[in-house]
Amino acid sequence: MQVFTPDGEVVQWFRGDATMTPWAQEYIDGNPAIKAGRAVADTEPEKWFWAPIAVEVDAKGRALVLDSCRHRIQVYVPNE
Repeated sequence: MQVFTPDGEVVQWFRGDATMTPWAQEYIDGNPAIKAGRAVADTEPEKWFWAPIAVEVDAKGRALVLDSCRHRIQVYVPNE
């Protein structure tokens, strides 16, 4: 995702930086085979977007990115 100024200059870009939710951690903890596989896998790419399809900026200025293949919404809060 890229952020532009009104003049079209790129000021920031995001690759995705999701964290593990409590629900995902509970699922992993309850599935020994998945937990064992994750112990030896590179999980870094899970943080990144995989087919983001929509961006909405809410009234508070937060950018909500719908990441379709990861089945999640990543939320970015503006620096104040």
